[in-house]
Amino acid sequence: MTKFRVINPIPAMLNNPGGHREYVSLPIGAVVSSLREVSMPVIGMFKVIWANRQYDVLGADLLRKCEPFRTA
Repeated sequence: MTKFRVINPIPAMLNNPGGHREYVSLPIGAVVSSLREVSMPVIGMFKVIWANRQYDVLGADLLRKCEPFRTA
């Protein structure tokens, strides 16, 4: 599992229980853990975990708007 720190806000889709989805923005300073790549519904999306909730974000945003996060 790879971790990233958000350095510019990232648009994301929050996956709520029951299949309800909500568009949100992950804030600067958030540390997200990336899971496997999502191939559906959009190629290039990644599932990430932040604050015990699951989000879908664009892989390009992970690369452009985040930095790798390593604990000491």
